[in-house]
Amino acid sequence: MSSQLSPETISSLRTIIDKTTSGASPSIPGLVYCAVNREGEVFFSHASGKRGLDSPDPMTLDNVFWIASCTKLITSIACMQLVEQGILKLDDADQVETLAPELRDVRVLERTPKGQYGLAPKKRSITLRMLLTHTCKVLTLYKLKPTALTLLTPAGFGYAFDDLKLCDWARPVGLDDFSGHEADVLHRPLVNQPGIRFQYGVGMDWVGVLVERAAHISLEEYFQMKIWGPIGIRNITFFPTTDMKADLAYMHQRSERGHLTVRDHLYRYPLLPSGTPDVKRFCMGGAGCFGKPMEYCQLIATLLNDGTHPKTGVKILRPETVKEMFTDQIPDLPRYCNDFAPSAKPLLANSCPLVPCDVTLTEGWGLSFSLSHQESPTGRAAGSGFWEGLANLFWFADRENGIGAIFASQILPYGDLHVLNCMEVVTGSSLYPPWFSDWILAYALAKGAIIISPDYRLLPEVSGREVLEDVDDFWKWFRAGNAERCLQSVAPMGTKLDYERVLVVGESAGGYCATHLGLSYPEHINALIAAYPMLDLRTPFYTEAYPKPIVGVPNMANQIIDDHLAVTSARTPITAADPPDRLQLAFAIVQNGRFLEFLGQDRRLLPPERLEDLAALGRVRFPTLFIFHGEQDSAVPASGSKKFIQLLRSKAPHVKAKLYIQNGDHGFDFDAGLNTPWLKDGLEMISQDWLRLHEKPSLR
Repeated sequence: MSSQLSPETISSLRTIIDKTTSGASPSIPGLVYCAVNREGEVFFSHASGKRGLDSPDPMTLDNVFWIASCTKLITSIACMQLVEQGILKLDDADQVETLAPELRDVRVLERTPKGQYGLAPKKRSITLRMLLTHTCKVLTLYKLKPTALTLLTPAGFGYAFDDLKLCDWARPVGLDDFSGHEADVLHRPLVNQPGIRFQYGVGMDWVGVLVERAAHISLEEYFQMKIWGPIGIRNITFFPTTDMKADLAYMHQRSERGHLTVRDHLYRYPLLPSGTPDVKRFCMGGAGCFGKPMEYCQLIATLLNDGTHPKTGVKILRPETVKEMFTDQIPDLPRYCNDFAPSAKPLLANSCPLVPCDVTLTEGWGLSFSLSHQESPTGRAAGSGFWEGLANLFWFADRENGIGAIFASQILPYGDLHVLNCMEVVTGSSLYPPWFSDWILAYALAKGAIIISPDYRLLPEVSGREVLEDVDDFWKWFRAGNAERCLQSVAPMGTKLDYERVLVVGESAGGYCATHLGLSYPEHINALIAAYPMLDLRTPFYTEAYPKPIVGVPNMANQIIDDHLAVTSARTPITAADPPDRLQLAFAIVQNGRFLEFLGQDRRLLPPERLEDLAALGRVRFPTLFIFHGEQDSAVPASGSKKFIQLLRSKAPHVKAKLYIQNGDHGFDFDAGLNTPWLKDGLEMISQDWLRLHEKPSLR
């Protein structure tokens, strides 16, 4: 991969970036993007937008950002320097407990099925390698096929902003992950027994403490003496100078509705006047640095060049050390970062995977950062390292191709879609929500469609009746014009919804909800696509307990359901969750034959029976229907789709309907494209009636 960009490419990239930061209501107030090669040459750099939404100052390459968890890379380099010298040892738990007796005595936060908290002794000692990899030794319980998702129980140190248990335990006082005070960051329990799984948290802050105690100087002094000074960096620090604070980028907050405002800085402690010398102040090795992205690029270039800074010739790490840092330390945990990360503090982080990626891909973990296992479609090599910062900053280092970059913004909460979308275009990485079939997006784009996706309350916290109430409420909301009003805030002026051309699409449980809409409001729906829908729910598959592996996962214990209900019965119903967050519970409900216990058995809840009742009243109408299903579907039997189509054809022969049964398990259509024969045939029928092409052939 060449690091040389043509003038046309540079101009195009700058235009793409500027589109996100321009206009009266920019999607991103300001950002900086810098790309570097292994020779230390910054071959692309651009500052766009303003220093702050309400600021008259333009963003420049000299602006200073809170780089948050991008600090972890610096701390890991300091640690590995001491490992090279034999001062620190990666796998010596006794050394860790000697340097940090607090880690010998740290307790483990536990919660009973009744929701009560207690602190228990830890059963295993902690090593430096465990802290660097956020694990405390990983145990893989089992894997889902074909997605290879690993189902595990949390362990290790956590962050209060994304660990619900830790956040709940700390209240009413609470834990502030970014107060900058040692008591907040270090004086917290493990969130589970060591030896269970990857758990993102304050482990790197403890690594920083160990570096300080082993080197007998503060982490700030160490960074300046052993890293920044030797390679000529002057503007990355835990404690910004007066000049750096004068160039500080503003912090922003995006509301749930997408509205941006300037907010007080989240990490204020290092920015305030202090009577304490900096060398005596607490240095957050996991998230505490401020700096200029252009200078951070020089650290990336050093890693690309096997530990030697290419401009100064100073070696800060040996090549073999860099190689070890970029070696997967937990290869038995292939899906840890794409597991759903529920947010305990939505103002700080969206509920999303740590590293969203295509479900066909897997990721590893080096010594403080994520590793890609496969080459990306855009050419980023397998084995590339990458990580991020809470305020939506992202870096990567592709050592094989000799290219790295950092994308810097200052927006909360983490996981900002506007930043991710811009970053995808600029860096070539992709954001694929787990299990989302690309053909849906491609089809919508090809037809100029706008996707509107509703949330609804989930089983088992509520019943099926309440689920359908939510689906009905969404439909009323949509028909009342509310969707169009929301659209005006994000779409070009004058964009309108065409209520005469409506297509409803649903997958799995969404197929059940889509079918309900088709039965309830056929006069307002032109066509409907149901992918492996849940339709025939009275079958033994849903009502009886027997061995029924789902996508390769053996039967879950019935106790999982009861434990969940004991903790959540009195809580607010859940309206949205990423599937990995609730898979064990969902599988247990089906495998133990308890689905109708939570859905209910009212005939209106069961699509075949509702269709029969409507037919008895002479009121069967239904949109043009396309169903497809995998013959070997182990999560939702294909027999339900076959039964519903057969019933529809007998009760309403006038309805246009197609059923395709294909080889494959649940989600078999993930790699299907618009030219896949069976999909192309079904979509051609759908397009005719959705877009009413027989009435207006010129409409595309």
